Amino acid sequence: MSAVIPPELLNSANSSLQSGNLAQCVEQVERILAIKPNHVPTLILGGIATLRLNQPETAQSYFDRAKAADPKCAPAFLWSSMTLRRLGHIQPALEDAKRSFNLGQQDPLALHHLAQCLIDGEQFSQALPLLNRAYAAAPKVAAIHLALGTAYQGLANASEAIASYRRAIQLEPANIEALSRLRQILLEEGDTHAAVGIAQTVVTLRPDSAEDLLWLARAHIEESRSSLADPLIQQALKLQPDSSLAHSLLGSVLQMSGQILEAGPEFRRSIELDPSQGSAYLALATNQKLKEADRPFVDQMVNIATRDDLPKSQLSLLQYAIGKAYEDLGEYEGAMGYLDSANRLAYELKFGQQKFDPKALGPYDVLPNLLKHASPSQVSNGEESDLEPIFVVGMIRSGTTLVEQILSAHPLVGAAGEQKFWLENGVAAITGNGTRIDREHLARLAARYRRHLREISPFTYRVVDKMPQNYQALGLIRLAFPNAKIIHIRRHPIDTCLSIYATPNRNRLRWAHNKANIVSAYERYLQTMDAYRSILPSSHFIEVDYEELTRDPDTNIRRLVEFCELNGWDDACLHPENNVRTVVTPSVWQVRQPIYRTSVARWKKFEPWLGEFAHLNP
Repeated sequence: MSAVIPPELLNSANSSLQSGNLAQCVEQVERILAIKPNHVPTLILGGIATLRLNQPETAQSYFDRAKAADPKCAPAFLWSSMTLRRLGHIQPALEDAKRSFNLGQQDPLALHHLAQCLIDGEQFSQALPLLNRAYAAAPKVAAIHLALGTAYQGLANASEAIASYRRAIQLEPANIEALSRLRQILLEEGDTHAAVGIAQTVVTLRPDSAEDLLWLARAHIEESRSSLADPLIQQALKLQPDSSLAHSLLGSVLQMSGQILEAGPEFRRSIELDPSQGSAYLALATNQKLKEADRPFVDQMVNIATRDDLPKSQLSLLQYAIGKAYEDLGEYEGAMGYLDSANRLAYELKFGQQKFDPKALGPYDVLPNLLKHASPSQVSNGEESDLEPIFVVGMIRSGTTLVEQILSAHPLVGAAGEQKFWLENGVAAITGNGTRIDREHLARLAARYRRHLREISPFTYRVVDKMPQNYQALGLIRLAFPNAKIIHIRRHPIDTCLSIYATPNRNRLRWAHNKANIVSAYERYLQTMDAYRSILPSSHFIEVDYEELTRDPDTNIRRLVEFCELNGWDDACLHPENNVRTVVTPSVWQVRQPIYRTSVARWKKFEPWLGEFAHLNP
């Protein structure tokens, strides 16, 4: 005859759980199990109580007994899966989640949990339909939107991920995980202004978190506002003196402001605190030219790169650093090998399995033809302005930073860095399926952009925007700013492409991590500039060769200053290395040196390993 559980004892155990009297609940569970050891509802009850008591191992023992007692009990497998996931047992958690699902546990909680297990295993495409079902059934659950964002991010669908994170935050404004993920993806997408706003919200919620203070500091650094980053780093160091990230970011702030020698010890301290990283190694490797005496440092990087526990994001940065180090030491085959690995991993991290399509053309391709049939006077309101932009364009890694440093050394010129304004907003002015320009909208964009430049540089006559890819939007720029000066900086094609390949990109450029794709993008850039060259007037458009600029700086710099109509010469333009402004660029060490020619014909050292780059040799 089966033992009978007193109903009042089972009811009391349930009431204890509901009221939060967890220890009493466990005691009552054990009394019931002494009467009926395989009573599945009681076993699940004991597992839930001990799980809430932060005793996941004990909880799992209850759930294992429940599963053994009734292999068809879906809740037992669901709770077991949630506990296994908490214990970090990813594959067993996924197996139990699937078992629970197949046994009929398909409510929004179960759908969400199974999707989370699939996300843990990076099975994002399988997780997505489950989350969409959960969302349809429970549209106001923030956790479901958070998981959707994670799945979309894993599938490299940044726009949907951002929208999902924002919906989660709308439902739960203090959801730290959603806020943290949103600030990360916004920064990865180059929307630094929005990333700063989210990071500030997190700091407001957790003002004593060194991690969050440093995250906000990093976002300010990406915005070229190191003066705002420094006090945050100092505050974080008071909270956490041994933070490797804090010392690395402090080194970056010093590096950006030209304090190269002072930056080195901070990077070394970061490495000392956390040898298993990549960012500080890369920063230190790019902070100087390495010599044979630095061989122990290089060997240390190589050894760290073999570790299995190094995150992929850090490994990629470390491989870039080793590639740079081997190049400094003259070991070019080894350098290219590490650059190949760094780029493969960087692409995987940013874009997953998505492929780059060289045939995918954006709306900017129609602009040269549109410009032939439009006049700047038809768009501009004709008003005189006390501020006019200088656009420095070209392929990335062609020398735009050097030109900006030269011009912004003049007292009449400010520097705005790389502004994404026209790449992000200009397309809205192209209408009629790419056949015409909305002149009124373009005029409003121009006014907004000019106000933005004035905020960056309140007291100068001209401001340099050195966004290289603005070459795509030159038609809009010419129509919006009839008095703007456009400088096209050109560099040897293989040197340019090699530099792109050897440099970690802050921006998500799908073509930048594969030699053949870089060649495709470079050839498209040449075609675009060929089209504009025949349209833009010489009074507002000039081309400068990097090789000539570095061979004869005096002549070429004077030519640039005269072209920009700066009403007077200043000798400071000949010494851009002394320009004290903050610089955000992978070549931060180089811009602090006198103009040099060591990067000219760099490609010849790598000639046997150039691959597709060799096709670009003029």
